Amino acid sequence: MTMPETTTQLSPPRLRLFGLAALALVLGFAVPLWHLARFVVNDELHSYIPLIPLVSFIWSGCNGKNCPALPRRRENWPPFFAPAASA
Repeated sequence: MTMPETTTQLSPPRLRLFGLAALALVLGFAVPLWHLARFVVNDELHSYIPLIPLVSFIWSGCNGKNCPALPRRRENWPPFFAPAASA
């Protein structure tokens, strides 16, 4: 028995409510995020922080058919690292 594929669509009032909630969050966190962005630009250790929302945004739009393919597993690497693990 297979389940039918369903899609959910937001009605205009719910979409407007979502937009208002998103706007409230952006406005509420604008100053701390601005300070974080200024800090990240000058600090090499925390430079990965802007990548987190970018990757989340990319993966949120991904469904099973158009996701990027995972890299193939390389079976010949474990023997290469075995001497380092035994030290």
